[in-house]
Amino acid sequence: MAATPEQIPDTESESVAQAAPELDLQERIARLEAENEELKRRSQELSKAAVPSARGRNAGAIAIVIVAAILLALAVPAVWLNRMITDTDIYVETVAPLAEDPDIQNAVAAAASDALIERIDAQQRIEDLLPENLQMIAIPVSQAVNDFIAKQSVAFVRSDRFAQAWETTNRVGHKALVTAVTGRDTGAVGVQAGTITLDVGTLAAEVQARLVDSGFELAARIPTSGIDKQLVLYESPALAQMSSSFDLASRLAYLIPLLGLGLVAAGVALAADRRKAILWLGGALAIAAVLPLQALFLAQGQVIAQLYQLASIPTAAAQSAFEIIFRDLIAADRAVIALGAVLWVGAIVAGPSRWALALREG
Repeated sequence: MAATPEQIPDTESESVAQAAPELDLQERIARLEAENEELKRRSQELSKAAVPSARGRNAGAIAIVIVAAILLALAVPAVWLNRMITDTDIYVETVAPLAEDPDIQNAVAAAASDALIERIDAQQRIEDLLPENLQMIAIPVSQAVNDFIAKQSVAFVRSDRFAQAWETTNRVGHKALVTAVTGRDTGAVGVQAGTITLDVGTLAAEVQARLVDSGFELAARIPTSGIDKQLVLYESPALAQMSSSFDLASRLAYLIPLLGLGLVAAGVALAADRRKAILWLGGALAIAAVLPLQALFLAQGQVIAQLYQLASIPTAAAQSAFEIIFRDLIAADRAVIALGAVLWVGAIVAGPSRWALALREG
């Protein structure tokens, strides 16, 4: 029985039907590959455009945090100076340990006894009382009186009363310090910008009272109320020239750290890579905080020489005085240096280097 045309298979139609899905799949694959290449191209273009933008943000952020680090480093001496100038209690507390130094005690005792000896003028008084034929004994007698005054002065500065008198003297002398470093007239008599002095009038009055208690009645007649004996501790034209800068730094003391902290926040927020901004902040802060310490150490020799030249304070005593007065400032600067070092090391450890990754994993 012969097959009808309807029963003969259409092999050509079947082949086309089978090839159609394969062609459709290849077209889809080709289209996806083309879309993928287009996405890659656009991504590369965006990356190239973003790199300069990120670099610009990082550069601006680094510049901002460096300025902030300098301001924060300057804020330490500015705040210290402000507290020393505006708060008499802090100033008195800072210089109180000086009263316990033997060399400084001797210098103060010499200044106080000199003031009393000058006022009493024992030789002239004795010469006025003696007849002409006994004038020769006026010199040795007056010398004995002067030695007794000097001995009582030394005994006084070794006593417990000296610490109280030292506090009173420095409360009055605090005005002299303000005038010396700012140039502002606070009513201190005979004090000019560029000169730091210690008025020993109060100490002389205490020594006078001790002389009277010891039986030296003549001392009661010494008019110590008018003594204006200034022990010059430091004198420098440069200090007078810098007084306006000191005054400005004191007035802006608490504005400087606030501005510095504000710039830190702005710089870190601006940075595309905040770790890098903190890295620069820590390094700049540590380096900038070293500068005030270096200035102190460079000035130390000149200050010690001035103390010896003007007040005959020995080098050891001047060294102790310098370390005591600037102790808090030096400690604060060292703390800022340590903070900068911690930020710098922390930013490095948080970085992408192999050893940093190994350290964090460990």
